[in-house]
Amino acid sequence: AVVRTAAGLAELMPEWERLYQQSAPRNPFLSPDWTKAYLDTVGQTTEPFVVALRSGDRLVGLAPLSIERRAGFRVLRFITEDRSDYLGFLCAGDHRAAAQELVEAIVGHSAEWDLAVLKHLVPEYSGLADVEFPPGVRSQSSVATTARYTAAEVDWDELHEIGPSWLKRTRKRLPRFLRDGWALGRFVGTDAAARLDLVAQIEARSWKARENVARLQPGGGQELLRRAFETLGVRGEMQLWMASLDGRSAAYRIDFVLPGRVWIYQLGYNEDFHKASVGSFLGYVALEEGWRSGVREYDYLSGDEPYKAERTMASRTIRDLALHPRSVRGYAAYALLLAPRWYLKEVPGLRSAFRSGKSLVRGLA
Repeated sequence: AVVRTAAGLAELMPEWERLYQQSAPRNPFLSPDWTKAYLDTVGQTTEPFVVALRSGDRLVGLAPLSIERRAGFRVLRFITEDRSDYLGFLCAGDHRAAAQELVEAIVGHSAEWDLAVLKHLVPEYSGLADVEFPPGVRSQSSVATTARYTAAEVDWDELHEIGPSWLKRTRKRLPRFLRDGWALGRFVGTDAAARLDLVAQIEARSWKARENVARLQPGGGQELLRRAFETLGVRGEMQLWMASLDGRSAAYRIDFVLPGRVWIYQLGYNEDFHKASVGSFLGYVALEEGWRSGVREYDYLSGDEPYKAERTMASRTIRDLALHPRSVRGYAAYALLLAPRWYLKEVPGLRSAFRSGKSLVRGLA
């Protein structure tokens, strides 16, 4: 079934939640709580195109898509694309063919769309690793970015011996940092939601505001996180870490907390405190608490910023996937909306120019 209305989505939510709780590995960006928070805040004009797969009366697969009009074409995308790092299909662990059947269902409805652009895919979390695409569509993929992470089945002290050297350096400097009077705290649920105004104040004095990529200022972006903390956060799947000095908030970190994993979703610091390296120390303390409680992987999610490489041991490749029907409209949609941009990204000599151009556009904005 394809759900196209808000009423249909509301009816689907209880089944969606059961499927999410049964999924492994769990991806909170595919949860109904994250999706509903997005639709109620930054995605209020989103038109759903959610594909639901059932075996008998049981929901066993779900593709949380939306449809939009661009230059006269109908484009499928993941609903929360612009606020999520890993996306894909939600599939029951005991229904191995769910992802394949979802793709076939989407292709079966290809008269209703011209181009599908499925972003932020990694094999571990997308459910699309082994899918074969039907002959009725043409598929193309492109490397989008990387995600840096560290994973090791060792205790906290041993991780310092085998892990990134950043851990040793930060541990050595931490006592002096704490003696200077810094207060570090962890907040969950409504306690975290109540502090988002403080987070926005930090972000407003960070590099994110300077680069015009701030997402947590009052409005839809902040309200999305508030609602997520009140649902996912109450269940312990999100947490907020903050650092302050003499009552002045200086740094924050927002995490998703999964079985055995921590995903570092948003972080920032007030640049007035740049010399104190407060963001680095806050990250270290947060990682220590998680690791000592059983976490064995921390993931900085998408982006190839240098500090992420310094703090991690490995990386994942994040890819984007495009599908279009083998029709005149399908080929035209891909050629006009996507192909030139993807070509620029794939040509080695033009990749850096493409990134510089994006930075310039942000700066001009």
